[in-house]
Amino acid sequence: MKKVLLVMLVLASFSNFASAQTKKGTWLLGGSASYASQGDFNNWALSPSIGGFIKDNLAIGADVSLAGMSDVEGTSTTLAAYIKPYFGSSETNKWFAKGGIGSFKSSYMEDGKFAYGLGLGNASFLTKNIALEVSANYTKIADFDDALFDLRVGFQIHIGGN
Repeated sequence: MKKVLLVMLVLASFSNFASAQTKKGTWLLGGSASYASQGDFNNWALSPSIGGFIKDNLAIGADVSLAGMSDVEGTSTTLAAYIKPYFGSSETNKWFAKGGIGSFKSSYMEDGKFAYGLGLGNASFLTKNIALEVSANYTKIADFDDALFDLRVGFQIHIGGN
């Protein structure tokens, strides 16, 4: 417990010196990792992403996700476009929403499927250009009965936009 508190204190001290880079013209490069479990079903995913701010506090971009599932051999990929507005006036901590649409393809399926997702999260700027992002997400794939809820943790590097 002491280690967790120490890590939180160190991260908080870095964030006091940070400056959020959510200005028009800033590029985003990063990604996230997630794990979801529901009953006997387990899902993991790695999702690199790229994007850019088309106006202050509004980014668009693309994600590519590589995922695996415990009850199915093989992997799946999702290619999606997203829109991501940021909220709040803090320079070190911004909330965001994320909506995306794309195509889901799996090694056990012949055809790709339409997919969409929604998420809410927080970006904590560890430095002027690096944000730690944590989000809760909902993903729905066409023709699948169940949706997927997951938690994602990732980093985004904010480049340019000065």
